[in-house]
Amino acid sequence: MHDLTTPSTPPTLTHHNSMEHASALAVCLLTAFGQSLFAQSETGSGFLAKDGKTLYTIVAADNEPRTAATGQVASVELKDHLEAISGATFPLVKESEFDGKSPALYVGPTKFAQANGVKFDSLSQESWLYKRVGENLILAGGKTATIYAVCEFLERELGCRWFTLDSSWTPKLSEIPLKNWNRSGKPAFMLRELYTSHWAWGLTDERHQDYLKFVKRNRGNQMDSPLPISRRPGTCHTFYQYVSWKKLFGDHPEYFSMNEKGERFHGPNMHSKGQLCLSNPEVAEVMLARLREFIAKDRRELPREKWPVVYDISQNDNFPYICKCPNCTKITQREGSESALTLTCMNKVAREIAKEYPEIIIQTFAYVSTERAPKTIRPEPNLFIRWCDLYTRSDCYRPITSPFNASRKEQLDGWKAVGANIVLWDYWNMGILKGPYFKPPRVETMVDAIAPDLRYFHEAGVISYF
Repeated sequence: MHDLTTPSTPPTLTHHNSMEHASALAVCLLTAFGQSLFAQSETGSGFLAKDGKTLYTIVAADNEPRTAATGQVASVELKDHLEAISGATFPLVKESEFDGKSPALYVGPTKFAQANGVKFDSLSQESWLYKRVGENLILAGGKTATIYAVCEFLERELGCRWFTLDSSWTPKLSEIPLKNWNRSGKPAFMLRELYTSHWAWGLTDERHQDYLKFVKRNRGNQMDSPLPISRRPGTCHTFYQYVSWKKLFGDHPEYFSMNEKGERFHGPNMHSKGQLCLSNPEVAEVMLARLREFIAKDRRELPREKWPVVYDISQNDNFPYICKCPNCTKITQREGSESALTLTCMNKVAREIAKEYPEIIIQTFAYVSTERAPKTIRPEPNLFIRWCDLYTRSDCYRPITSPFNASRKEQLDGWKAVGANIVLWDYWNMGILKGPYFKPPRVETMVDAIAPDLRYFHEAGVISYF
């Protein structure tokens, strides 16, 4: 996935197809190596490399971080790709070991970068930059963003592309002129994850690492987002993780959905075919108690830097309504959508948890019967509304801005109008291996919709994208 950025020139989007049927053969990025000699043009302008030679050294910050999950190091990514592009050998040293006798590409939070105006303390986690300083080049970023600076440079300036985990394009260049590069930016979405069901491909551990590296090179960040989500309750369809029918239905059937016949019921499992009675104030109290347990356990068992920020409390799957009890029905009819039930309950949870943990964000669905914003109830500021662009209700082959999808755009715009913090679940890949949508799986990927959708979602203020 290519993130949208906000650099000094307009961003571009690169489409990447899903990898369900990809070859098992990896494209090797490391090719010919040359001699360590610096080449000048006849006019005296410099080159990072020319005719398989370079005088440049890659200088890594002494505290250069590795990426989460893959352990990628930005300076190594830069070295490997530059050598594959040019055929030259680029020495790689730590800054404390660099003698300063050659021009350099400084990678990460180096002292050289700080001395030349890069204020790392003020950079957001995912802000990146690269700029020329004399005959040198700085590539750096916030906590997790130096890898983005390197990949942006390799892609935008040198033409590298990473199409799949085993299909990439590395140009072969006889010379790489040193230009007056000066770009900076940050991703448009705080979470950037494409739904490819890579867990179903049967990949070996090594190939799974290749997939995650491919994702990171395209600036995906599900493993190190600024908005880490707790896996303890799950990341979607979690109502029963907070109000368990297995533990509570016997004594408190009133916590659970009522059908048209006036009967309370629950689903057959812990994630689908049943919901909760969200107008019952006790349900919010039970949710809060369980949420406090999840937060406390995460903070006991995880290092502080890995504490989750987002906790999902969202309606279950495969069911067309929330609750038909008289109170829920009255609220729904008044507000024009069952999202009013969601907000009635979730707003209370969000308000109360903010008193104890002001940094915590609650994520809930706008999905199926709750996808339209209510008329008067407004979401709390620490509540994320995860709107789903349902493929069963949209023409997923066309962008949301297409006249065919006017009703979908109206819904998304409706949530924007009420001031919601929107996070988005989209359906771009109808050929997901082993379902869940089609069996046998189909080959379609919505390549014509992905880029314009991402642009519009950004314009609409969407915070994260799945």
